[in-house]
Amino acid sequence: MESPRTKPRQKDNDQHSILASAWKIVQDADYQAVTMDAVAMSANISKTDLYRKWPDRATLIMAAFAQYDSKAVKLHVPNGGHLERDFSKLFEQLIPEINELSRPKFAGLITERLQDVPLDHVLSIAPGKDFHSVLMSMLKRANKRHEIQLNQLSENVTNLPALLLINQIIQEKQVTKQDLDRLITEILLPVFTASKIKWI
Repeated sequence: MESPRTKPRQKDNDQHSILASAWKIVQDADYQAVTMDAVAMSANISKTDLYRKWPDRATLIMAAFAQYDSKAVKLHVPNGGHLERDFSKLFEQLIPEINELSRPKFAGLITERLQDVPLDHVLSIAPGKDFHSVLMSMLKRANKRHEIQLNQLSENVTNLPALLLINQIIQEKQVTKQDLDRLITEILLPVFTASKIKWI
């Protein structure tokens, strides 16, 4: 008779085998070579069991990315005392991940992920604080400092930082801190601080 611990341990082994198999396909070829059939066969698991945990290949490969790629970022909330500095620190944290996902090897991954995941969660890869919660913590602090008026910002505005970063990935461009700082000064700050007008 199986002990109560057998099934959870088997689940962990299956999950490891699935993620390792999916990641190997990406490393040996690229994201486009990943199919759920190939992963199921390589991991010696049924497609039914595979789909139970991962409904599509983008979700599966993002889980493998978080597990195996050293460029997957665990986000921390910046607290530099000014919105521009906080945006700069947040974006700087994400540079390794953005540049990794911009490689041709991962072409198509982010666009497929966008079909099933809300925009503000696309960049939430490694376990920990998600991009949206980090951003909102930053914006609440900026609101207290009267740099912005948070209740005047629409969802379109609060989604803009994620959208700009996702655009860099989709364009398959390697970015520098200077590139991202320009996005902040030329686009994000003018848009976000426009809400200050409401304070007058």
